[in-house]
Amino acid sequence: MAPAVSLANLRQHDGEYPSEVLRAIRLWSQNQEPLAHWLNRARALHGTALRLIVWDDTGYELPWELFWLPDDQQLAVGGGLLGALVAMTRWTTVHDADQHLPRESEHCRGGILGYLHRDMTDDGTVFASYTHRMHREMTSFLDALNGLADPTGLVYMGCHGSYGDTVTRLRLGERTWAEFNGEKMHVLGRDRSLVCLNACHSGRFVDNRAQGEEALRGFAELFLRKGAGGCIVTAGKVGDAEARALVRRLVRDVAAQPQYPVAEKLRVFRARALEEFGPLSAIPSVHRDDGTVDAHGQKRVLRLLYAFMFHFYGHPLTRLQLTAPLLSTGEGSGR
Repeated sequence: MAPAVSLANLRQHDGEYPSEVLRAIRLWSQNQEPLAHWLNRARALHGTALRLIVWDDTGYELPWELFWLPDDQQLAVGGGLLGALVAMTRWTTVHDADQHLPRESEHCRGGILGYLHRDMTDDGTVFASYTHRMHREMTSFLDALNGLADPTGLVYMGCHGSYGDTVTRLRLGERTWAEFNGEKMHVLGRDRSLVCLNACHSGRFVDNRAQGEEALRGFAELFLRKGAGGCIVTAGKVGDAEARALVRRLVRDVAAQPQYPVAEKLRVFRARALEEFGPLSAIPSVHRDDGTVDAHGQKRVLRLLYAFMFHFYGHPLTRLQLTAPLLSTGEGSGR
């Protein structure tokens, strides 16, 4: 266990300082020397062709995308953050289904079915040039998810999320985990759509022993079990305007280049954020010399950590190809 390195600890006002979380992740990584050496050997052997799947059922919320790899001169590989160096995905045990590691890549092709909370309507601008049906009410969105006739490549939810220590406290928008679990979601099983949950804590899991099962439950597991071809989720609180803008940029990048796998676009997205941050050797201090908090420095670190907070569950070669409408008719017909 390493609870201090969880990205769920990040808060802008009442949590751990971002620079301290990043330093904690560096120390955690340095303590995993055999693993770091194994990863560097794999990088040296396979180069840019390396694809990594992390199957983590520990429930410890380990930030694998931020795993800190050292330079290795003997292997001739440079160091850095794993998620910016290697195209990687995550996986989890999918319960009540005969589904192990993703064996085949998915080609998620079609239009967009979405739900946007009234606070997040700006997310819809990303999809203006594609065939889309964006809903403002959860009921109409779920009705469409249960039986929309049009091919659906992406299911997108922009809403608030909540997390607690039991599965009954997991929520997306106006629905609980159990309420989502009761939906059939036929569109996912039919089209193997990619699901993107732009919602706080949507990638976190709960140990569900309270309901009598030895299982981790969360929204990523739920949507994969319903048939999703992959799932992009967030590892903590990303509710401010800047974080939502990052999500929109990520989705725009993924949609604009369907020839590239989602995992590769995520790697490039993280690498760009790291480049904008600057050298990892220069992590800002919490306090300035006059004793005041370096708010600007903490914001820089927070922006970097946000970029690594978006996790992808699915096959490393899964791609997304969105369709354009024959005629531009503005916003979709959903409410």
